[in-house]
Amino acid sequence: MRKILCVILISLVTIPSIFSITNYGGIKASFVKEITWSETISEGTKTRTKIETDSLNFGFSGANYFGKNKSFGIGYDLGVRRDLKFLNGDTAKSVSNQIGINVSSLFLYKLDITQKLSLEMGAGISLESKTFYYKDTNVKAIEWLLEPKLQVGLLYSVSDFLILQGGVKLGLPLVDLAGTSKTVSGASSFDMCVSGFDVCGFAGLYLAY
Repeated sequence: MRKILCVILISLVTIPSIFSITNYGGIKASFVKEITWSETISEGTKTRTKIETDSLNFGFSGANYFGKNKSFGIGYDLGVRRDLKFLNGDTAKSVSNQIGINVSSLFLYKLDITQKLSLEMGAGISLESKTFYYKDTNVKAIEWLLEPKLQVGLLYSVSDFLILQGGVKLGLPLVDLAGTSKTVSGASSFDMCVSGFDVCGFAGLYLAY
């Protein structure tokens, strides 16, 4: 009897999950490539500039599925973004501490390919706050950006409690809600119209619950 119990316990620990993926939450890392064209209006002067950035994003991500078949759900992300490269026009600007905080929510659809592998697709919206420090002009700029998101990825259930994820996310900047800049002479506000896109490759490690 003891041997049978040992065999059952070992099987539960070592055999991959036979259940389809439902809810999960954990850590997520991504690389973001962003190309945008910004049109800034400040004190009656209009300026159009191409901005290109490469950045890393780390944070918490998860999803909750509901319904009889657990096919539809809501996903959420909360992350911190750090720019690796920043091109303003054709010039690499001397910028330090480019930090962004973003939060997003998506409506998700999950298609179970096998009992361990699922295709996940989603659409939603994100809100991001960006802070830039321009060393050469001693300017600090803060922007708030709202953009829709499209996402597709794969979920793999390693065990009953561990899930791996990989995929791609596309963002289309919709509107810059507000912008402010501050120099040694004081603060000023500016209006910005943003167009362009960003592509994000991501990977996640989650606990199922």
